[in-house]
Amino acid sequence: MIHVQSFMLVFTLLFLAAQGFAMTANAEKLRSAAPVYIKLEAEDFNGFDTKAWDWNMAWKPQWDRGGNSGWWAAKGAADASAGEIHLDAFIPRSGAYCAWARYEDYTGEPEPFDLIVSMPAAEVRARYGLGDVVITPSPYRWSFAWECRKLDLRKGPAKVRIALAGGARVRRGVDAVVLTTDASWKPSHRGFPPYAYATYLSKWAETRRPLKPLVADG
Repeated sequence: MIHVQSFMLVFTLLFLAAQGFAMTANAEKLRSAAPVYIKLEAEDFNGFDTKAWDWNMAWKPQWDRGGNSGWWAAKGAADASAGEIHLDAFIPRSGAYCAWARYEDYTGEPEPFDLIVSMPAAEVRARYGLGDVVITPSPYRWSFAWECRKLDLRKGPAKVRIALAGGARVRRGVDAVVLTTDASWKPSHRGFPPYAYATYLSKWAETRRPLKPLVADG
């Protein structure tokens, strides 16, 4: 009787292990198929309280133009030609990313700044604010703009930096950065990515069909 019980215990443990392996493999397959969205708020970076960078709270000028992504943003001084803020991040998948930056685009004025991603084996950078992305109607001087640069990122820890790229006649108002593998996605307004739960709910609201389980039964 003891041998039978031992056999059943071993069989049960092996069965549970196989189920766990199948669930893990299926979850990994789902993760690899889903696009990556990494949204970084500029106010969450480190390196403020310098002559180059300071926090910028959203007041009437920002909310007249759609509002900051959060309540705050970052502003680089117009009379500063160098200086950076930085944030530690993790890149979950290697590949081609579109690095979207939302910033204050002054009509007729460049607002040059760099986005730099430092990884253990490589460093990539992109420059923004060299020309008008949107044309702001008078009497306003600027509007929020989203601009994309292509970056090749590697999986693993990374340090993301926003650096002033020379002097300018206007401040560099940087609101948020989104790193995504979804080449078809284009941010609008404050640029919140399509969260998975919201996507499921939106699809269900259209069809009201039961969602398929993430792990197959049986």
